[in-house]
Amino acid sequence: MDAEPSPRPFVRILRLPVHAITRAEALQACVEIAEGTAPPGYVVTAGALLATQAQKSDPLVGLAEQAALVVADGAGLVWAARRRGFRTVERIPGIELCDELLSIAGKRGWRVFLVGARPAAILRAIVNLEDAHPGLRISGFHDGYFLPNSPEEALIVKAIGLVKPHLLLVGLGQPRQEEWCRAVIPGTGVRLAIGIGGSFDVWAGDVVRAPRWMGRAGLEWAWRLFRQPWRAGRMRNLPGFVRNVLREERTARS
Repeated sequence: MDAEPSPRPFVRILRLPVHAITRAEALQACVEIAEGTAPPGYVVTAGALLATQAQKSDPLVGLAEQAALVVADGAGLVWAARRRGFRTVERIPGIELCDELLSIAGKRGWRVFLVGARPAAILRAIVNLEDAHPGLRISGFHDGYFLPNSPEEALIVKAIGLVKPHLLLVGLGQPRQEEWCRAVIPGTGVRLAIGIGGSFDVWAGDVVRAPRWMGRAGLEWAWRLFRQPWRAGRMRNLPGFVRNVLREERTARS
C-alpha cells in the first residue's frame, strides 16, 4: 500500500501524489522551508511523464511521497486533478517558481547553490540570473557532468555542506535530480532543494520557452516539440497518460 505524503491536501494521479496548492501557496511554502520556519525538504515539479512513470515504480512514488511539495508543472496533471474536483490545483512551472524564489533570494541575502547543465551553460546562466535578480549572488555551483558515487560527486556534496545554502537548484533530469536532492539534504545544511530539469539551459539563453499564451492554453508541449523534435518519443506518452487517467476513474467508480 502507498504511504501518505506530506499533510497538505493532495490528489493521486496514476499513484503520484500531487498537492492541491495554488502558485502563491507553493511560493509561500518554499519561502518558509528556505528560511527555516518549516523543516528542510525538496520539491518535485511533476508532469504527465513523471506520473506515467510512477504508475509502475514504487521507488518513484516513494520519492514523491517524501517530498515537501509535489507541484503540477504540466497542464495534464492540472486537467486530471480538476476532473476529480481539486479546483485549487494550479499549473506551477518549476522555472517560474524558481525565478520568483531567486528574486526573493536576492532581496533577503539567501545563499544559493546550483548543480546541473554543461559547464559553459551554467556559467552563462549564473551571469544572466545575477543580472535579472538584483542582489542575487550565487554562492556555489557545479555542472551536471559527473558520475554517481564518484569522488567528484563527493567533492560537490562537500562544497554544498560548506555553503549550507538556503536554496539548492539541481538540473540532472528526472528522477535523478530528485533522488539527489533527497540524498544531499541530510548532513549538508541545505534547507530547500528543487529539481529543475533543463531550466539552466533556458537561463543560459540556449533554449527559448514557449510564448506565455501557449503556456496558459496548455500548449507548451507543442512548442517544445517544434523547437526540439527529439522530444517526440516523450510526447507519445501523452495519449497514454490521458487514457490511463480515464481508465483509473472508471476503475474507481466500479
